[in-house]
Parts: sequence; C-alpha cells; structure tokens
Amino acid sequence: MYRGLPSAATASHIHGPSVSTKNAGILHHLTPTQITNLLAGDLYVNVHTANNPSGEIRGQLCPTIIPLALNGANEPTPTGSPGTAVGFVVLVGKQFSVGLHYRDLTVAANNAHLHGTGLPGQSVGVLIPRNNASYFSGGFGVSGFLIGSETTTDAIAGHIVDGFTHLNIHTPGPFSGGEIRGQVTP
Repeated sequence: MYRGLPSAATASHIHGPSVSTKNAGILHHLTPTQITNLLAGDLYVNVHTANNPSGEIRGQLCPTIIPLALNGANEPTPTGSPGTAVGFVVLVGKQFSVGLHYRDLTVAANNAHLHGTGLPGQSVGVLIPRNNASYFSGGFGVSGFLIGSETTTDAIAGHIVDGFTHLNIHTPGPFSGGEIRGQVTP
C-alpha cells in the first residue's frame, strides 16, 4: 500500500537481489535462488511514477513476521500451567528478533530458548538462548517481557522459516524442561 505520491503510479515491481541503494533487475517469476534471496531479505519493491519513471519509492521485503503464542499444553508433556505468552518472531535475512509478553507462570522464569529442529511435541536442542541481557528487561519474573534481536546463521534462519523451531520459557522445579511453549509456524 502506498499513498501521497506526487504523481500517478505507473508500475510496481519486485526487484533483486539487492540490499543497498543499488538497483537490480525486475523479477517475473520466483526461482529457487530468488526465494532464497527473499528469505535473506535481498529483494525490494519499487513503485514507479510519471514524475519518477525509474522509481519513486522503494522498500526491502520483510520475509517473515510470525505471531507466536505459548502455553503449557504445547509442551511435550503438558504442564497444566496457567502461564501464557503472546508476541512475535521476526526474521529479516539473518537478523532474528523476538517480542514476547508472558504472564502467570507458576514461579519466576529462569531461562528461555529457541529450540529446533523438530515438530510440535518433540524435545530438541537449543538453537538460540534467550536468557541473556539482550532479551529481557528487569530480569525474569512470573510475568514479564522478552524482547531483543541478534544475527543468526543461515541454517537457523532456514529452520525458523521451515516451521521446525519452537520457543519456550523454563522455570525452576518441576518445569525446568519448559513450562510454556509455542511452535514458530510461518
């Protein structure tokens, strides 16, 4: 969606690959390589106008904004926890970001991780720890926020896009393996 252009739009195209102000060719059909470029954040949209036929406005395509919901029923062994969380995971190229509000845990959280690769209900290893100061504000609690961003690897970005990762929040005691969990499903 666009608005406020100084003259009428004449065309709009997806271009790429390019992540800077350099111009790239128009894409007519997405090939496997161009899909990889899209997932890497290397494609852009350009809107052409009568006053600026080479392009009036331009913006990189954000390939993945994923809503996320966590609860105890999603753990491999359901916990019965009243805890819940809602938020999002964003992946632009190799830049992984998360914003998550959690509440009503049985005790204060002590860890959070992005796990993978696995299907819902599988126990799998940690891909990205969320327990560092880059991801929580004011320390873990019974309720709180996880928010932050970091650069990850091509392999981890691929697993996130494929839907084979999940985020969970751990608490000490009976839920040390995870109190609430949500699959990251694009």
